[in-house]
Amino acid sequence: MFWKFNLMTTSHIDTLLDKEGVTLHELMDEDDILQECKAQNRKLISLYPNTACELLTSDVQMINDALADEDEVHIKKLYAFLDTEKTLNPLLASFFSKVMGLLIARKSEMTLKFLQEREDFVGVMLRHIGTSAIMDLLLRLLTCIESPEVKKAMIDWLNKEKIVQRLVTCITPSYDEDIHSNAAQSLTDIIRLGREQIVQLQDHAELLNTLLENMLTGEKNESVIVNGLSVIQTLLEFKKQSPDDSAEQMTTMDPEQMFTGIHNVLTAICPRLKDFHAILLEPPKQRFSFMPTTVGTLDPPLGNTRLQTSRLIASLLLTNTHSINAELTRLGTISVLLDLYFKYIWNNFLHSHVTQCIYTILCNSPIDVEGSKEHPLLNQLFTEGKIMERILDEWNTNEEEQGKERGRRKGFMGHLTRMANDIVNAQEKGENTETVKALVSELPDAIKERWEAFLTGLLTDTNKKNTVELVQGHNLASSSEDDDADFSNIPFPQDTAMQQVITNFINF
Repeated sequence: MFWKFNLMTTSHIDTLLDKEGVTLHELMDEDDILQECKAQNRKLISLYPNTACELLTSDVQMINDALADEDEVHIKKLYAFLDTEKTLNPLLASFFSKVMGLLIARKSEMTLKFLQEREDFVGVMLRHIGTSAIMDLLLRLLTCIESPEVKKAMIDWLNKEKIVQRLVTCITPSYDEDIHSNAAQSLTDIIRLGREQIVQLQDHAELLNTLLENMLTGEKNESVIVNGLSVIQTLLEFKKQSPDDSAEQMTTMDPEQMFTGIHNVLTAICPRLKDFHAILLEPPKQRFSFMPTTVGTLDPPLGNTRLQTSRLIASLLLTNTHSINAELTRLGTISVLLDLYFKYIWNNFLHSHVTQCIYTILCNSPIDVEGSKEHPLLNQLFTEGKIMERILDEWNTNEEEQGKERGRRKGFMGHLTRMANDIVNAQEKGENTETVKALVSELPDAIKERWEAFLTGLLTDTNKKNTVELVQGHNLASSSEDDDADFSNIPFPQDTAMQQVITNFINF
């Protein structure tokens, strides 16, 4: 009965293709364009821009020469796509970026001269920085030129055009989140590129001061703060991942120069720690004031701002700088992080950062200040922070919850196990052994007795359960080791569903 009726209709694309002078934009606006492409519509494929792009970027000498003709007819027509106030079509922008990338690589000198002659090329490009393909084009300008002389000329010109400062001005509340994200990614690429190739694009200290003003002055904006923090994290990097996933020193830059740069970053951040501390206590307004979950309502959710701020604190502690340590101690920031750790019991990203903070404090060497060794954060952790008492209380609460009908283990228990073991290890070995022993000895007798019973009882039993025997010749890691894994380099798919899953994990 279905075939009795002719339900098949002619695609409007076929009608458009029969029209004289049909434009590419008209075709791209049709909802069924992808369906027609997959159906191998020959008329459409002959006009589809991907084919043209593949031809133009096939790296054939004659085509390259034609694109770079002396009259600049073709490159001017190509550039006209970018020089517009309208929002760019993302797909067409990717084709444009690919063709321009070929010209930058193969006709570098001509392309540089052409771009320099355009009126405010950098401004035109940054007008569309919210489109990812244009962000890629900026990176091509810095990486695709083979000639050292032309590359230096390109960098000098971009410096003169103040590319870094102008990218920083894009990370302000007056722009949308796509622009924040792509501008921040461009800045991190520029910083890493400069570090690897010993090329500096402007002064990082100037960049950072302006960025901090944008992030922390006036009304707080979550996207501005989160993307700004991603740039700061890059400035604080002093190790890189080698192919075997082990951390190694960045050897392409002079170590003294690199650590001087990091020192300048720390100097700029230290006076602003009070602002980051305030963000932990009261984050900027989020899209959702509360979030229903399968384990209860988060009111408010942790949010990406506080998560990334906790990551920043973990990175700052790794530098073991006296001014940073002293200011964090004065503010009581570690206690606030512990409060968040125990409040958001299912946010393992947060748990990982806070556990790293505690481990770093336990392992950092005391700093010589005017002839005396000081370790203010370590002292505060065991006194005002009451770290051992909090571990004991939360462990007992977990045992009670698990003992109830349909009770469940709290999500931070793996990290809490790691934290307890780190304290035990700090008492047994390392530079701070005597200090930790002295701090523990000064605790109330009741706490010390509870701790000893915990070590010989619950913690020992948990460690045994977490130890996995050899299985077919492979030693599997314990759960505490799994908790310390770094998932930052996993290329998550960027589809909407996966993004929602990641967002939910962050807010937990």
